[in-house]
Amino acid sequence: MTSPLWPARASAMALAAVATGALLLGAAAPPSFAGDPAPQTTTPQATTPDAATPAPTTPDATTPPPATPESPNPDASDASKAVVPRAPTRKVSYAARLVVPVVVRAKPNGKARTVARLNPFGSWNGGPVVLQIAEVRTVRGKRWLRVRLPTRPNGATGWLPESRVEVSKLRYRITVSRKLHRLTLLRDGRKIGSTRVVIGAPGTPTPSGTFAVLEVVRQPKGEVIGPWALHLTAHSNVLDNYGGGPGRVALHGRSGGLLNDPLGTSRSHGCVRMPNAFITRLAKVAVEGTPVQIT
Repeated sequence: MTSPLWPARASAMALAAVATGALLLGAAAPPSFAGDPAPQTTTPQATTPDAATPAPTTPDATTPPPATPESPNPDASDASKAVVPRAPTRKVSYAARLVVPVVVRAKPNGKARTVARLNPFGSWNGGPVVLQIAEVRTVRGKRWLRVRLPTRPNGATGWLPESRVEVSKLRYRITVSRKLHRLTLLRDGRKIGSTRVVIGAPGTPTPSGTFAVLEVVRQPKGEVIGPWALHLTAHSNVLDNYGGGPGRVALHGRSGGLLNDPLGTSRSHGCVRMPNAFITRLAKVAVEGTPVQIT
C-alpha cells in the first residue's frame, strides 16, 4: 500500500525512556547504543555537572536551522498524493513503514533466502519501524523495495514487497563529517543548519557509511545525553556489546559530565554528540527513515 504519511510518534513521546539503547527487534531486554553512559533501568534524577571539572566555557560555532513552524510530518502538503517509491536522490529519499510483520529476502523473490524477520513496532519506544529505501525493482508486475536493515553488519540490505509497507517521501537528510567534526542538516538538498559535534574516540570510532534514523526517543529531564536520542541503523565496528545491547550508534545531546568533552573533539564511544538545542531541532524533522551519511 502507499501512503505519504504515517501517524505521529505519540507512543515515542509518551515513553520517557533512557535512550542509551540499541533496538533489537523482538528483544526482551532494554537495548543500549554505543554512545556513552550505560542505560538506566529506573527513572534517573537530574544530572549535576562535576563541580571539580568545569565544562568548557568557550562557545562553539553552531548554525541552527531556521525556527520556522513545521507540522509533525514535513510533507503534510503531499497528503493527497500517492507516493511512488524511488531510489534516493540528493534532494529526496523514500522510506517504508512496516505495517505488518515482514520477511526480508536476499533477492526480490518470495522464495529467496530469508535475511531478516522484522516487526512493525520498535522494541525500545514502541514507535514505528521505518526503513530507508535504497532501490526499487518491479518483478512480474510486483514492486519490490530494497531497504537498509537495522542489523549487523553495517550496510546490510534486503528486499521486501511494497504491499507490506506504507511509503513516504522524506525531504530531510543529515550528513556527518568526521574529519570536520560537523553535522549538517539539509532540506531538499539545501543546507539549513550545521553544528560542531563530538565523535568517536580513536579506539571506538564512529562508523562511516549510509545509515538512517531508526528511532526517535525522548529522554527524561536531566539525562546526561540530553533531551533526545536519535538511534541509527549504524553499529559500532569495535564494540560488539555495550551496556547490554549490540552497540548501536546514536545522535544525541550532551549534559552534565559530557560537557567536559568540547565540541569538535573525538571522545565518545561512537555516538555523535551535539548541543541540546540542535538535537531538539533534529528530533522535530528527522523522522524515522531519514538518511544519515557519515564520512
